Formats: sequence, structure tokens, C-alpha cells
Amino acid sequence: MMRMVGSPKKPLYFSLYPRLILVITVICVLIIGATLLIGQHLQFHGDVIAFVGRSRGNLDIYTLTFDRNLPGMTQNLTDNFADDTAPVWSPDGSRIAFVSEIDGRPNIYTMNISGDDRQQLTHFRGVNDFVHMLAWSPDGTQLAFTSNFENQWHLYVMDSNGDNVRQLWDGVIVTSPIDWSPDGTQIIFTANGATNQELFVLELATGEVHALTDDIHWDAAPKWSPDGTQIVYRSHRGGNFGIYILDETDGTIARLTDRFSENFDPVWSPDASRILFLSRGARTPVTQLYLMNADGSNSQRLSTGVRGDHYSPSWRP
Repeated sequence: MMRMVGSPKKPLYFSLYPRLILVITVICVLIIGATLLIGQHLQFHGDVIAFVGRSRGNLDIYTLTFDRNLPGMTQNLTDNFADDTAPVWSPDGSRIAFVSEIDGRPNIYTMNISGDDRQQLTHFRGVNDFVHMLAWSPDGTQLAFTSNFENQWHLYVMDSNGDNVRQLWDGVIVTSPIDWSPDGTQIIFTANGATNQELFVLELATGEVHALTDDIHWDAAPKWSPDGTQIVYRSHRGGNFGIYILDETDGTIARLTDRFSENFDPVWSPDASRILFLSRGARTPVTQLYLMNADGSNSQRLSTGVRGDHYSPSWRP
């Protein structure tokens, strides 16, 4: 009699294989989806800061995207052999104006938030032609900048496409961060006063210039608050550079940082609740990015992953 023999049993992993593939596929889809959601959250709902960092000898422009509940993400926007400096955001936050030596001489460019679509705005070729600090007009139609075309630093302005370059003031300035007032009527800058560097304001309608500070202290790097009532700046008082706020409504000055480190180049957050600044000294031997509340409390370092010095912070509107 012939005995029926059943089909040989398949190893267990053969029966589990389709399920394993399905599980792996689902996990991959979930990871990709979560990554896209986090990236979208960071890009559109987080805070974005542009800054200059030195990591491999030359200067590059980076962005740091961070959120109160998510870790920061750093991106190098100008990964090339040239020095790229002085980034400033356009008022709508879609582009960054900056200075680059990619063509051999310092010139002004713009790029989008990803570092693409670069457009060269100026074509200066003189041996002594240097451009440095930049500031957008509030409506985004003009760019102010500092330059030493005549071997002295002066204040200039041009249309945002690079046309119509013209000098704003005959006086000699100091190449320090400049700013355009929120109402578009003034530009604030640094120049030499009677004894030290002081803050000055240029009235664009009349061309008149008046001193905002006039004392024995070294003042520079002014930035208006979003509502135009306060100015944050750095000043050498009490033996070191600190971050101060000048209230234009009553003229009072308040110190925000301690006296144990050197602090530079403050900028406001778009909602004026926080201030970004550079610091070195007791905290770290290299210049790093720090963040604090607008009253000087809760100061903390922002981790960017860039090991060298940091410069020229700019907060996306």
C-alpha cells in the first residue's frame, strides 16, 4: 500500500519573511514621514539664524534652525574656497544678502535660504574696493552697506538688484554692523566721536546726522528693536565689552550681560523677546553664539557644530 507523505515543512523564516518585509516597509515609511514632518516644522515654524563660521581656514555662511522643543540643525550655505561674510536676511525672510570673495574681490551677493540661486549684485574690481556690513531697507527695495572706495569707510546705498549705487554721507564711519530703522526713515551706524566710537543716526529725508551716544565709552554694533523704541548694542564699559539696551523713549541704558566675558554683535529676535549675541572669554576661548531673554536673563549657548569662531549673526524675520 502506498502511503501519502505530506509536503516538507518550510523553515520558519520562510513563513515569516513576507511579514518581516511588510514590517520593515512600514517602519521605513514612518521614519521618512516623520523626517519630512520634522524638517517641515523646522523650516517653517522654527527660528532660523544665519551666521559666519570658520571651520576649515576660510569663512563660510551657515544657518542654524532650532525650535524650543527640537534639536538644532546646522547647514553650510557657502561651502567653497572663498571667504563669505556679513549675512543679513531680507525683510520677507526669503533671501540672504552677503559679501563674498568668490570672484577675487569682495562683492555683494544674494542667495535663497538653501544657499542656491546666487545673484551677484556688485562688480567692484579696484584693489582698495572693499565692502563689509549690510542692511536691508524695511520694504526690501534697497541695501545699505559700508565701503572704503576712497581708502576711507563710508556709508552707501543701492537698489536691491545692485543698481543706483550712491553715497549717503560724506563723513567717515567705522566698519561695524549697521541697521535700518523699522519705519524706513533712518540708518544707524558707528563713527568716531570726540573721544571714542559712538552711535550715530542718519536721517534719510534730510541727510542730517546726529550722535545717539556721546560719552567716554566705546559703542558699536547697534540694532533697532522691531518696534523701533529700543537699540541693543555693544559697549566697552566696566573693563570689558558688554551688551546694552538704550531706550529711546527715556534715554536710559541697561546692561544685559555679565562682566566676565567679551560680548559682541547683538541682534533681536523677530518678536523682541530674545537677543542673540556673540561671546567669548570665561565661557569659551572661541567666539560662540549665545541666546538670552531681552532682559538679560536665561543666557545659554547655542550649539552649532562649528568648532571655530562665529561672527555676524542675523535672525530670520
